[in-house]
Amino acid sequence: MSAFLDANVEPGSCVITDGWSAYPAATRDRYEHRGTSIAAAGLQAHEVLPAVHRVFSLVKRWVMGTMQGSVSPERVQAYFDEWAFRFNRRNSRSRGLLFHTLLR
Repeated sequence: MSAFLDANVEPGSCVITDGWSAYPAATRDRYEHRGTSIAAAGLQAHEVLPAVHRVFSLVKRWVMGTMQGSVSPERVQAYFDEWAFRFNRRNSRSRGLLFHTLLR
């Protein structure tokens, strides 16, 4: 977990999580950690961590729709890479330049 954070999160950032016990050890001195236990909050998951809930909801919908619910475990990273590419460009004004964007 620490290796993932070091590779993907800027040191000193605030990491907001669901309160899983492994997170504080992984964030230690490098990150501010703000954990919220969903069960202890007495709220629904989408109320405690709305952005996380929305992203996972969209991924599930994409997998069930586009991939017809059939994903290959050895290609999961490629599926998520494609989903992230599409998600990050969903409001792009230059969709016609997709080929040029891919080449960059």
